[in-house]
Amino acid sequence: MNRREYLVAVGTYATSLILGGTAHAELTAPLVRTGPQPPLQWVTPEVQGRGLSFHTFRSPAVGAEVSFHLYEPPVYGADLTRRFPVVYWLHGSGGGQHGIALLADRADQAIAAGKVPPRLMVFVNGLRMGMYVDWSNGRAPVETVIVHELRPHIDANWRTVATRDGRLLDGFSMGGYGAARLGFRYPELFRTISIMRTIDVPAGLIEQIEERSGRCRAHSRHHADFPHGHVRLHPGRDPPQHVRATRSCRSMAPRYRQARSAAIFRCSPR
Repeated sequence: MNRREYLVAVGTYATSLILGGTAHAELTAPLVRTGPQPPLQWVTPEVQGRGLSFHTFRSPAVGAEVSFHLYEPPVYGADLTRRFPVVYWLHGSGGGQHGIALLADRADQAIAAGKVPPRLMVFVNGLRMGMYVDWSNGRAPVETVIVHELRPHIDANWRTVATRDGRLLDGFSMGGYGAARLGFRYPELFRTISIMRTIDVPAGLIEQIEERSGRCRAHSRHHADFPHGHVRLHPGRDPPQHVRATRSCRSMAPRYRQARSAAIFRCSPR
């Protein structure tokens, strides 16, 4: 199976999951390679940038150290009593190191200009093709690492708004699929889901998600070609802060081109 066939199969799987598949499904057998496997890169190279720091934590699920990057706004160190919302950035396939410094810089500029409220940004390690699931062969428990280990680790070690109202999932491509999957599976943990370039969203799909989930409503959706790579969403008049922050995140990714569809969902807990 070549890369194109793999991505087509994954896109088909993601669509079926959203439209009616079980939220607990795993990747099917044809997507699992056989034979010797290359080692998984649970610790990535450090990326330096404005407000960025590099960290690792011990993952019981992996049995090894797992890395992540964290962006802190300047006010985090100046106001030691304040708590901050957290954006979890889920990168696309191939790993996300190349975009971390750019996104952190754009976040810093947007906060300094007063366009978005200060927030922390966690750049997770979703592996090169981790798909943000626990692999059926047990080799890569990516979902467990992010949701059940990294999330509480962040809340325990940084001054976060440690409730669902203080958490946003944002992702591009493979990360957009991950944001959709994890956000709809854990609405009690994440208030807002931002999805970009996961699949070309067909007409009526967002409405079907709203109807079938019973808990999620799209605050914004956009279907278009973006020849300059800038994706901007317009949630409407006087959107809540977490939606304004998401809108900024969309304009913070100028390197990604040919982005055709995006949506923001706000979910209520079970």
